Amino acid sequence: MSNIGSLHVQGRRTGVMRIVQLRYAITPDGSVLISAGGLTEQWPLNLRANPACRFEMVGEVRHYHAIEQSVRRFRLDPV
Repeated sequence: MSNIGSLHVQGRRTGVMRIVQLRYAITPDGSVLISAGGLTEQWPLNLRANPACRFEMVGEVRHYHAIEQSVRRFRLDPV
């Protein structure tokens, strides 16, 4: 069973809040790991422009700061 959560990130050009469903993994320190499935997805570009985001998992929304770990892979640190 894979974990699916919702990333809430502000659009880099429009400023409109975008929501995208992603698979995620939780690390022992409480960070959340996410990655893009394809090269055409826009949410990684939005996170680069504005790393403040929210992530919803199991019905709970929390605030995070995104740090790009490698190409199109991010770690979300709790704020």
